[in-house]
Formats: sequence, structure tokens, C-alpha cells
Amino acid sequence: MFTTELLSLLKFHLQVCHVFRCISFKYGKKSDRFIRTRNLQIVQFQRVLSILYFTSMFLNICLGATSLVERFQGLNFLALYFMCVVTRWDVKLGNSDLQIINTFLDFEANVMKDLSNLGLSLVLRLIKLLVAICELSLLCLPILQFVLLLYAPCMSPFTLSMLPNCEHITLSGHWLVVVWIHVFETWMSYHMVFSVSVGIVYSFFVNIVCLLSYHRILEREIGKIRDTHDMKNCLKLYRQIQVLEKSLNAVLKDSILPSFVLGAPLIQIVSMFVCINLHEEIEMPGFVMFPMMWLDAIWANVFVFTLASCIHNVSKKLLQEIKNTGVWIENEKRLMKREMVAMSRLKIKFGSNFIDRTTPLTIQNFCWSRTMTLTLIWTKRRR
Repeated sequence: MFTTELLSLLKFHLQVCHVFRCISFKYGKKSDRFIRTRNLQIVQFQRVLSILYFTSMFLNICLGATSLVERFQGLNFLALYFMCVVTRWDVKLGNSDLQIINTFLDFEANVMKDLSNLGLSLVLRLIKLLVAICELSLLCLPILQFVLLLYAPCMSPFTLSMLPNCEHITLSGHWLVVVWIHVFETWMSYHMVFSVSVGIVYSFFVNIVCLLSYHRILEREIGKIRDTHDMKNCLKLYRQIQVLEKSLNAVLKDSILPSFVLGAPLIQIVSMFVCINLHEEIEMPGFVMFPMMWLDAIWANVFVFTLASCIHNVSKKLLQEIKNTGVWIENEKRLMKREMVAMSRLKIKFGSNFIDRTTPLTIQNFCWSRTMTLTLIWTKRRR
């Protein structure tokens, strides 16, 4: 679960974030919870700077004098920074990421303390590995971007490509100015991706796995039902998990899940297109970041959406098991029957829809078909 298996990775992540001061909370050793820091003004300044940086990139791709190849190369970064800007921006200056993580920690400390853990499941082992890979990717991505800009300083949509005399500046010996611009963009990349990954990786990915772990424990408790007292405990535990699901949806629905649903498939499409059609246009080692972004996007789109759809499927199964078990309990109270009828399935929602078992397949069908369409158009254009 969260506290025992993934808390160490989150602490490491927050230590890196503390270096760039890109989030407004940290881990408190005394309280064993995450507490708010006093660098809110710095975080807000970085958020405003991120919006200006993304807007300049967007205008450069749309209105700049760039070739089609450069626009496709830059579109990948534009999609990544779109996710960062939308997920990170918080007009209300709230602590939703902090609150939902602390909510899950409190749930495990208070509710799950009397229930024995089932141990590491295959899903939990896999998500721990994938989160570790994601942390490594976050560390490498800005460095690879810096290396890519050293080889191609005028690459769209970055800052130097916005200047009409970019080639003259890079060849005239102003290397110190060029390097400092690349350092600035590397700093922008670090604080943007590390701040947004708290919401996407830990508030979204990890908490979904936690919900599935709680479902496994509830399923074991349902199998132990022998009387009405056991039934009441199972119903109470399901309602508590349902409160967690409502709290998680309240955090995800505004910015985290919409930006992920829009941005992650776009990154997969563009990265795959660049790897297939533009591998000869981009020099190594800068090209390495495109397959890396494609792998991160595809595991996120396939694995995470599949886990999110399991929330609905598993809750449906558990409700049916509770109802089937309740039939065999003698002297069952009428109130308990009403509670079982009133309980609803759990869902991870975005907008008016929710993630079901067809969502991962639909997204992958969309990504692969759009990539093939772009490849066919590109092939005909090159002939």
C-alpha cells in the first residue's frame, strides 16, 4: 500500500522538488504527513512563468516560420508542457494534491490498521517499478533536452528558434548567451515536469492502485462473513472506500485527469510518428528522448487506464458478492438490505463520463490509427 511501498519514492521526489522549489508542501517527520511550506509566492511565480513559456511555444509553432519537420518535433514538447501548465495551474491556491495524499495515509493508518495486509501483489510490484522508471525519466528528460539543444540550438519550439537570426547568433561566437538560454530552458523543464508529476503520478496513478489494494482486502473480509456483525463491518468498509473514491474524483476532475486524457495520447501519437518518420532528421543522442517519451506515454495510456477501469469492474463484483452473501445470513435487518441496495459502483470520472473497460482499447485504437494516418500523409508528401 501507499505508506509501506511507495512513500519512499514520493519522499525522494519531494526532495528533488525542494531543490527547484516547485511545490508548496513537504514531508513532515514529526507529523508523518505532508505539510505546507512557505514558498507559495515562488510556486505561483513559476506557474505564471510556465504559462508565458507555453504560450510563446504555441505561437511559435502556429505562427513561426518553421518547417513541417520542426513543427512535428516541437509538438511533442508542446503536448508535454500543455499537461504541465493545465495540471499545475491552481487559481484557488488550494492544496488538493497534499490533501488527497494525506487522506489516503490517514485511511491506511486509521481504517486499515486492524486489517492484515495481503502483501505485495503483482500489480503493486509493477506500479512500483513503473513509478521508479517514471522518476528516472523525469531526471533524464531535461538533460536530454539540453543535449538536443546543444546539437540543434534553433530547434522549434524553443526560445532561440523564435529569433529570426538564430543561425547567425549561434555561429557568431555568442556561445555563453546560447548556453545560458539552454540552462534557463532546462530549469523550466525541471520545475514544470517535477511539479506536475506529483499530481499525475502520485495523486492519480498511485492512489488508483491503493484503491485496488483496499478492494482486495475487502474481498477477503467478505469471504469471512458469518453473521450480521461481519456484514456491517464489510458495508462500513465499502462506504469508507467510497468516500475515498469521491474525494479522489474531486481532485482529479478539474485539471489532472482532463489534461492527462488529452495530453498523454497526443504525446504517444507524436512520439511514435517522430520515431517512425523523422529518426534520420534528429541527431543522436538527442533522439533518445523521443522513444523514451513514447514508452512513458504508452505505459501510462495502457496500464494506468486499465487499472482505472478495474475500479469500476472490481466494485461491481464486490457489490454482487456482498448481496449474495447477505441472502444466506439469518435474521438480516431491513436497514442492512436498504444499505446494500443504495451502494453504488465506484468510478474514476472525467467530465460526465467515467473510465470503463473499453477506455484503454479506445485510446490505443485512436493513437495507432492517427499515427498511421499521419505516416501515410507524410509518405505521400515526401514522394
